[in-house]
Amino acid sequence: MKPDLSILIVTYNSTRLIGALLATLGSELRSLAAEVIVVDNASADGTAQTIARDHPWVTLVASDTNLGFAAGNNLAATRARGRYLLLLNPDASPLPGSLARGIALMDQYPDAGLGGGELRGADGSRQPSARMFPTLRDELFTLSGLAARYPSSRLFARLDRRWADPEQAAEVDWIPGAFVFVRAADFAALGGFDERFFM
Repeated sequence: MKPDLSILIVTYNSTRLIGALLATLGSELRSLAAEVIVVDNASADGTAQTIARDHPWVTLVASDTNLGFAAGNNLAATRARGRYLLLLNPDASPLPGSLARGIALMDQYPDAGLGGGELRGADGSRQPSARMFPTLRDELFTLSGLAARYPSSRLFARLDRRWADPEQAAEVDWIPGAFVFVRAADFAALGGFDERFFM
């Protein structure tokens, strides 16, 4: 059966982090039609060997060179069979149910090419998770300190949308690449990432 979701993870010297993430995903995937594909970018710390030994259910692609984020995800996507791709950082820790909710939201908003979740720091603090393209005015507010001084202002803090309720779906210009759902058909139609950009 074709999976709903292909989770793409690009690693580089991530042996300290990847075990916890894959253990979390292993639990989540029991209730989902999903697969995990890891591209290891020539890690020198045994990341690929750790994954192969401890998580044989993962599709592992061990690159001989460090391809970077763009080319690494492009390579992972060539192995993906899901309707959706989830780009996931190796230091991420998705909360229980977040993958199923992401699939449901992508199904609910068929015109959305990308979907992201709220990012939180290790201490639980909210991180900018949905952003707008910068304007000259935004740059002036950032350089003047007004954006930092008034983080709840729709005017001064427009760039990071800190004023917005992160629980509400919204149309935004861009999403950080740590946790991003992408329609596989759209990713393929665009030819993936431009590999001239390492990150």
